Amino acid sequence: MLRIKYNKVENSSNINGEFYDAKKKVLYLRYLRDNSEYKYEDVSKEEYAEFAEAKSKGRHVALLTRSKKFTKI
Repeated sequence: MLRIKYNKVENSSNINGEFYDAKKKVLYLRYLRDNSEYKYEDVSKEEYAEFAEAKSKGRHVALLTRSKKFTKI
């Protein structure tokens, strides 16, 4: 099983952890609601930077789900 060392996400009511693998262009997110984990594929460094700087992480992820392949892990 893949072990991910998540970074704590502050000030989000939906997301409590994130990790970005720049080499694979994958964004991993852990959600508060049920501690579920998802991976979002083909996320560029620029897109990750936008997520990291977004005031509302949840809204930004909603945009990603419309354009990126994502999988529950």
